[in-house]
Amino acid sequence: MTKTTKSVSVIIPVFNTAAYLAECLDSVINQKMTDIEIIVINDGSTDGSLDVMRRYSELDERIILLDKTNQGASAARNDAMRLASSDFIMFLDSDDFFTAGVIEAAYRQICHNACDVVIFNGRAFEDDCKIRCWRDKFYFNLNEKDENYIAPGLYWIERTGGRIQQPGMKIYRRQFIVKNDLKFGDSAVGEDYYFFYMCMIRAERVGYMHFEGYCRRYRPGSLETDKTIH
Repeated sequence: MTKTTKSVSVIIPVFNTAAYLAECLDSVINQKMTDIEIIVINDGSTDGSLDVMRRYSELDERIILLDKTNQGASAARNDAMRLASSDFIMFLDSDDFFTAGVIEAAYRQICHNACDVVIFNGRAFEDDCKIRCWRDKFYFNLNEKDENYIAPGLYWIERTGGRIQQPGMKIYRRQFIVKNDLKFGDSAVGEDYYFFYMCMIRAERVGYMHFEGYCRRYRPGSLETDKTIH
């Protein structure tokens, strides 16, 4: 029997990130694993982001473009989750990017360990006018000893001091999200927290993959990076 659905949906909400969007999308479409769908949501951008998304969607049939009025990242992600048809879901902010091989590695890990959620690591950086400056440490204070340990979500909150609340740097089983009716909150700031904590409270099997798979851009003035960078 031929499989008609993709294995992984990558959800990318976009609002006025035209300067970074090509790097973000390239990091997804150039992944070794090709059995994916890429859902990009234009959240009322006014800076040319929509033109970039349209150009990429014409070049790659795996890209699903949703154009809507501005309602915030939470609503954009919720719309995309309803649209997603894959077995697993990953989130990527439109000014960040994936490293090579992360989708396949995360997919293999969550399937092998039959997890609801698998966490992986990343590194933060900021762009200077001439050079890209990377933070010395991984984003999460986790290491090889944590890998392949399967525990309820609340264990990982305690293990990391709660500093894993970003929707990115994880892969989620879509049926786990659907079964528990998980959604992002509607707060303008910190909308990630509600989704994250509801996931971790309900997840019985959460694992960690010691893989630097997510590159998180620090932009002064950005609500997301200002409140989470360390």
